Amino acid sequence: MVSVKHHFEFFRAGASDCVELLQFYKRCREPVKFQVSDRIYYLRQSQVLADVLANKGTHCFSSTGMIVAALRIQNDVNLFFLRSLCISPDYRRQGLAGYLIEQVLMEVKLQPCYCFSYPHLCQLYQAAGFILADIETAKHRIKDRYQRIKRTRNIVYMVTSYR
Repeated sequence: MVSVKHHFEFFRAGASDCVELLQFYKRCREPVKFQVSDRIYYLRQSQVLADVLANKGTHCFSSTGMIVAALRIQNDVNLFFLRSLCISPDYRRQGLAGYLIEQVLMEVKLQPCYCFSYPHLCQLYQAAGFILADIETAKHRIKDRYQRIKRTRNIVYMVTSYR
């Protein structure tokens, strides 16, 4: 496996990125709607601009590559809700999801962060710092959201382990 941090660049989206991000989610067949208050983060494939210099293996990178992974954080009165994690199908199983989650958690600066995970993805979230939690201990608005989603999807409730 190649080093993720050397081949992909991490960004927090600005208003000018929204159209490209919506196109990325559409290409991945993942429906998403952004809220104005959402924090959207993504990884962009780096593009090599210069040839290897005289057998030294040095490259120059630019952020002109395509978006390969994204997620968003909803800030609901200082309750950060991680959602809409999406990795381009051609880039799955390369460590991008874990790397993106870790970078985002560093950005939210140890604030409590929650997610609803599919059971088969629990290991991914656990490796990034989440633990399985009892939904009955969650705040009321999180429980309500969980119950609505749980009606149609098999999910589990997870929180960052440093909350």
